[in-house]
Amino acid sequence: DSRAVLGTRNKENKLVPFQLTEDLKPDVPAEAARIKRCRGRIFALRDEPGVARLWLPNHNSPGLAMARAFGDFCLKDFGLISVPDVSYRRLTEKDEFVVLATDWIWDVLTNEGVVEIVAKAPTRCTAGRALVEAAVRNWRWKFPTSKVDECAVVCIFLDSKPDKLSTASFSVDKHISIGLTEPDTTSMSTSGSGTESPELNGVEESTESTHS
Repeated sequence: DSRAVLGTRNKENKLVPFQLTEDLKPDVPAEAARIKRCRGRIFALRDEPGVARLWLPNHNSPGLAMARAFGDFCLKDFGLISVPDVSYRRLTEKDEFVVLATDWIWDVLTNEGVVEIVAKAPTRCTAGRALVEAAVRNWRWKFPTSKVDECAVVCIFLDSKPDKLSTASFSVDKHISIGLTEPDTTSMSTSGSGTESPELNGVEESTESTHS
């Protein structure tokens, strides 16, 4: 349920995204054909019209927003598989970073928006957190009646500087966890811990959906 996007320089030296993986969603034609052959059902919820989900033949569950995954054994006989698509790309000196993130991030942020957020992060260590905070804000704006889902982000920087990795995640209990390249790690809870909620207003975000 994840996507990898490369931040690279084009001929005009502009930082642009290059999508390294394909989103294997239930509504991708080849995936949908397999699911339907296996009697699985595909439809989106009313409050998430752009998110196709995989359902059991006779029950409105579990509503998985991907066509390939480990686990979710109840769907294995109804079109869900765990076989990956494998590809490679030779890196060049124009390639600056790779962003790996779960599907929830890409539901509310475009590739261009993600690359811009990472590039504008005050430090590399905060790039992952900046993405999570922007996604949380956009999700609440785009899907106001739907709960914020869990997500995880990894930003890998490709040059020789020591701080090459930034990670962050958001769990259903509204807890943001940030991983740094230094031995110490920090975290911030957005509710119930006595700490202030993270400020989202200063984060650059895109509100377009990546679904076509």
